[in-house]
Amino acid sequence: MKKITILCHDISNNALGRAWVLARLSEPEYSATIVGPALSGDIWAPLADGGGSAIRMLDQGDQRRWIEAIDGDILVAVKPRRDSLTLALHASAAKPRPVVADVDDWEMAFFYDYPARMAKHLVAVSSPRNVYRTLAAQRRIPLANGITVSSTWLQRRFGGEIIPHARNADVFDPSRLDRLAARARLDVTDSDVVIMFLGTVMKHKGVDLIAEAMTRTGRSDLLLAAPFGGDSGLGRSIRTRPLPPTSIEELPSTLIAADLIVLPQRHSRSAAAQVPAKVFDALALGIPVIASDVSDLKEIVGSGGMTVPPDDVDAMADAIRRLASDAGLRRQMSASARARFLANYSEDAVRPRWLGAIERAERHASL
Repeated sequence: MKKITILCHDISNNALGRAWVLARLSEPEYSATIVGPALSGDIWAPLADGGGSAIRMLDQGDQRRWIEAIDGDILVAVKPRRDSLTLALHASAAKPRPVVADVDDWEMAFFYDYPARMAKHLVAVSSPRNVYRTLAAQRRIPLANGITVSSTWLQRRFGGEIIPHARNADVFDPSRLDRLAARARLDVTDSDVVIMFLGTVMKHKGVDLIAEAMTRTGRSDLLLAAPFGGDSGLGRSIRTRPLPPTSIEELPSTLIAADLIVLPQRHSRSAAAQVPAKVFDALALGIPVIASDVSDLKEIVGSGGMTVPPDDVDAMADAIRRLASDAGLRRQMSASARARFLANYSEDAVRPRWLGAIERAERHASL
């Protein structure tokens, strides 16, 4: 069996989530291992147990030793970064084998949208994540034998095949999960309408917009469950429940408590390029989605929810109010969401596209 080595520039942050998706899509046709340094010292908490995939931490230090440790027959670089794509190309130069560049974010957008980050990484000349190394890695994307991306925006910019953040249909099967127990753990009642946001809290994610929209609905039965507590300041105007760190394995049994998943992406470079993985979690579990109309979210959500203009709090409030007051509509959207997931975004649906991209990269490398 051929081996795929998936290079992740930092296995201590959420970049590991995309690497894990690609590892699962590679199996059982290939033996897949994720490798990379952990810049914060530990493996990203949701995948600390590996999530059923092999994850190997590279000691921070000599890249020549890293190249020797990269033993796959095919190399997949998650994100165009120095310690993923640049490293994969060096490893392929030392021992020829196909390289696939996977792009699921426009990395430079995080510098443009976050000036403090830009300033920090302009002067951090020794950092593997500084502006110069990131831009250099991005320019190397065309050197790969194959390119995969996660959105049409990225496809227009870099080319390649779109590979969504697929999920396992059996693991994310709502009929196998105990919704009542999940809601009991949150200490919510049957009459509560639980809105959930479970992801990385960053400015372009627009989590503060959810709280403002909830306030504008005038409804007292709404409750926001998210990965922060009352000290976030949101609890001053709305009811909240903190969500503890959740492993990939525990994720479905946490999300199933929700009545709605809201993804209020702001109008920004970062949001335009990416597709949040949480939209696929929601669709898989048949949870209606309210999302900003950025990137591919409108097409992905379809009849499984609603989309609103980005940064439009009134439109988001109207969507929340409508779905909160109509359980029948939520049930209708729930069924549609699950059907859309099974047809387009499950591992079984996406795997042939991923394997096809690998095969094309192998053929290109052999020319």
